[in-house]
Amino acid sequence: MDFIGIEEEVLKFWEKKKIRQKVLKKKGKKKFYYLDGPPYPTGQIHLGTSWGKYLRDLVMRYKRMNGYSVWSKPGFDMHGLPIEVKVEKKLNIKNKKEIEKYGVKKFVNECKNFADENARNMINDFKRLGVWLDWENPYLTYNEDYISGIWYAIKKADEKNLLYKGKKVLPWCPRCETALAKHELEYKTKVDTSLYLKFETEDGRYLIVWTTTPWTVPYNLAVMVNPKLDYVEKEVNGEIWILGKEREKIFDGKITKEFKGNKLEGLKYKFPFDIKESKKIKAKWKHKVILSEYVEEKTGTGLVHCAPGCGPEDNEIGNRYDLPQFNTVSENGTIEGEMGIFTGLKTNDKGIIELLKPIIVKEEKFEHEYPHCWRCKTPIIFRSTEQWFIRITEIKQKLLEDLNTTNWIPSWAGENWFKSWIENIQDWDISRQRYWGTPIPIWVCKKCGEKIVIGSVSELKKLSKKRKVDIHKPGIDEIKIKCPKCGGEMERVNDVLDVWIDSGNAAWASLGFPENEKLFKELWPVDFILEGKDQIRGWFYSLAALGEIAFDRIPYENVYMTGFINDALGRKFSKSLGNFVTPKEVIDKYGSDVLRFYQISGANPGLDLNYNQNDVKTKFKSLNILWNVFKYIKENCELEKVKFDKFSSDKIEDVWIYSRINTITEEITEDLENYRLNEVPKKLESFFVDDLSRWYLKIIKDRITIGTRDDKVKSLNTLLYVFEKLLRLLAPVIPILSEKMYQDSKKLLKKKEDSVHLLDWPKVDEINKELEEKMKRTKEIVETILSLRNSEKIGLRWPIKEVIINGEEGIDEIIKNMTNVKEIEYGKPEFVEYKIKINYNSLKEKFDKKEIPVVVRRIIELSPIAVKKKFEKNENYSLLMNSKTIELSKDDIEIIENLPENWISTNDVYLNKELTKELIQEGMAREVIRRIQDIRKEMGLKRNQRVSISIDCPIDISKFEELISKKTNSEIELTKMVVGNKKEFKIKGYTIKIGISK
Repeated sequence: MDFIGIEEEVLKFWEKKKIRQKVLKKKGKKKFYYLDGPPYPTGQIHLGTSWGKYLRDLVMRYKRMNGYSVWSKPGFDMHGLPIEVKVEKKLNIKNKKEIEKYGVKKFVNECKNFADENARNMINDFKRLGVWLDWENPYLTYNEDYISGIWYAIKKADEKNLLYKGKKVLPWCPRCETALAKHELEYKTKVDTSLYLKFETEDGRYLIVWTTTPWTVPYNLAVMVNPKLDYVEKEVNGEIWILGKEREKIFDGKITKEFKGNKLEGLKYKFPFDIKESKKIKAKWKHKVILSEYVEEKTGTGLVHCAPGCGPEDNEIGNRYDLPQFNTVSENGTIEGEMGIFTGLKTNDKGIIELLKPIIVKEEKFEHEYPHCWRCKTPIIFRSTEQWFIRITEIKQKLLEDLNTTNWIPSWAGENWFKSWIENIQDWDISRQRYWGTPIPIWVCKKCGEKIVIGSVSELKKLSKKRKVDIHKPGIDEIKIKCPKCGGEMERVNDVLDVWIDSGNAAWASLGFPENEKLFKELWPVDFILEGKDQIRGWFYSLAALGEIAFDRIPYENVYMTGFINDALGRKFSKSLGNFVTPKEVIDKYGSDVLRFYQISGANPGLDLNYNQNDVKTKFKSLNILWNVFKYIKENCELEKVKFDKFSSDKIEDVWIYSRINTITEEITEDLENYRLNEVPKKLESFFVDDLSRWYLKIIKDRITIGTRDDKVKSLNTLLYVFEKLLRLLAPVIPILSEKMYQDSKKLLKKKEDSVHLLDWPKVDEINKELEEKMKRTKEIVETILSLRNSEKIGLRWPIKEVIINGEEGIDEIIKNMTNVKEIEYGKPEFVEYKIKINYNSLKEKFDKKEIPVVVRRIIELSPIAVKKKFEKNENYSLLMNSKTIELSKDDIEIIENLPENWISTNDVYLNKELTKELIQEGMAREVIRRIQDIRKEMGLKRNQRVSISIDCPIDISKFEELISKKTNSEIELTKMVVGNKKEFKIKGYTIKIGISK
């Protein structure tokens, strides 16, 4: 099967006939609002992107076929650091000063052009995936109508008194020179130098203090100890050192005193460096020991250096003691102000450690997980900075209550992960000191300090009295507003918004709200979103939080969470590891539908998918089976001039496959309604590979080739009924291949619609569960018989005289047909005898040498049937011997069947492999049929081409001339004079000659 050729053909067909546009415009009675999680247009798509797109597309295609008007506008997250960092790299820009020098307007335009170009490239990739969205009209987060939606939410936050300006210790990227939110941090393993420092107390002792961030030592205001831990005084080199008891062994010396940490509170010490900035603070605060529950027992010394302006935990503890947020580090990570010998050094300068040498008593390498900037990958610092915040902590309880209104797939993602994230959220730092982003819509009066928050672009135009405004930096910074309070001039605050604010407003901003209320009222709220598990703290959260702020509710009804996609060993894809695979690589080799079929079925919701090339090949083979089934149906229906009609057969196998396709329809419909998306391709694959190809087609093969006209029509009509329904079930899962099969069979199926994707979802017709169960039992019996045949190397063309089945009955005619068995009986055969086989090695482990002969004699006396019944219940057999009960298990004795000659058995299936003269003749006839079919194939003959065949066979096969003739579409002559295209074969030691003439 040429998947690539089919793909090219179908994509061209869709484009030429505008099938996607026709399907997207199709109106339904019910609305379905799908919200596209906007990707960053920073480069080519990866396997995680294709996985998500395939799953979303499956849902939308299903909904459209089910009579829904599906809102399917794609989106792109056009702002933010992801774009800026890429553009900086392109322009060889290293910092913000170089951006200012280059020109902010030029830089912003470069960012816009970069985002536009990459969005276009990604759209082409998505089209190749066969994903159908309104690609001509995507929502872009830099557009005016979208930004109005963002500003609307910020104004709502202000109206609810949730917006405020505050000074806090926050993660800061010194390269990007901006504050970052907690959810923008990436944790990576980093090796740092940890220091053990010596601070002298006012009474002459020494605090041995630990830190992993040397640059923060100049900002030291206190030393933290844990009030509940044990501490000691230890004499080291004639000095008294104070450190945690658990860690005292890292220094040689003698313990002189032991006490709890709370005894150290208030102990004053001398700060060892001359720092003027520190002295200004010292007038209000003396350096001393404070208490903190965060100090750990197993690391460091039990005493931790505290710089409240340089770390969140330090700041939290410092606030309890009214300590200031002391920090003079600049935006680019330079220590500024009157900081003595440290002034002018960067926070990552190794020279800082050299300056700390006089107080260092030990230093060592320390490996730990450290936060990095999510885009430039620079290790962050923490610094005290003034920013704009949304008071999320005020709405935390409402968010937790509204979690119950949202259906999470999987449920544990919402009940555990998302709930835990919400329970631990802090106020949201929404301001960023960057350029390419949504400007913060806050104007402040230079004269009186009055603040205005703008709620839409229309409102800005009205207040600024401008018909047209540039809503990006630097143009927007030039827009002034007259102060409503004092008449003075109001200027916009300089910052842009956290880019997560952009995507977090997508539920309404993508609809053009508040400028377009009509569309919002028609569609709101969102019916379905889907993203990876990293979005628990990302998009899932930002949507929920901003939805509560703007509309007092979480804006989505159903949220599907995937895991991550890794390599076959479970490792993250990485170019450095050499395991990186792109969707294009896979698609160029196997086609989009194969990757789609593989990825949709790949993993349960929330769990990771380990990409495996062999699994992709398996899916390729399965779809190839589907294609061959389709070709078989099409060729035979065209040959017999049979077209689609209502199901009308009373043949048991036809009724069964009719029931099965309806059961599958019912199950898949339920799966899709409940978003069990990965189950859908699995059930379809099981149906068309196992039920249809490997079972039903084998049962009806003779009916189609040598059956009566009525037999042929019934079987082919049944196949068309099944295939027509299967095709509609397949359409959302493998849209390209299903389109090709539909276009090639439109006449057979009597269809007028331009595309399979314009058909409705199939309805469920009659289901016969009882028959399905009986056929299931029949399959089990057949598999057991075939297994017995295989174990004895009895070819399927050689008839079996008799089979006895000790168990539930199956469908005899099908069992006979599928296993080439002449007679079937049910029940336990009377001729079966049982014997006991003793495992002497097992007995030797349990009994003394003297006891074993006695035990063996007692075992020989046992009833094998009684023991067998015990073992069948997985129970031991209790044996009384010398007033002592011993337990015999399957390890000790084995019950084996003793069968008459020619009989074999397994799993209560008894098979008589005796070959009578008649059975040998029939077996040889079937072998001859097989050889004739092979010769026909070699000669390139079609099934309807009749031939003359001469056969020289030493075994009398004359009884089967008619069978051979029908099966091979030929006139048969049994003769010693073989003519035509001659072939000679060895079968069971006999030489058979066959000649074929056209």
